[in-house]
Amino acid sequence: MVYREQLGIDLPDYAEIFVDDSLASLKKVARTMKEERLKWQQVQTPIPYDVILLRVDGLVCHAGLVIDRRRMLHIMDGVNSTVEEFASPQWKQRVEGFYRWIIDKS
Repeated sequence: MVYREQLGIDLPDYAEIFVDDSLASLKKVARTMKEERLKWQQVQTPIPYDVILLRVDGLVCHAGLVIDRRRMLHIMDGVNSTVEEFASPQWKQRVEGFYRWIIDKS
């Protein structure tokens, strides 16, 4: 939604992939994220609108949107959206990487 409203970029919506908190659902999300991240360029220094991929229970199955040098916007269970520091003790060890959208080359 942020990419569409702020950048005019329509990204695919994968809401139907995450069915529940079951291990099967999380594994499906992780497989999709692994495939889809090939469309993004990994970067070392994130800037606003980069995506941060995070591990949950050992699987890369959670994402946030970088909003500044320290914080991300993401959705958590029971919360519509929240802003948190990605270098906080809760998230720092879970960071898989930061990714920047690559313009569709097709």
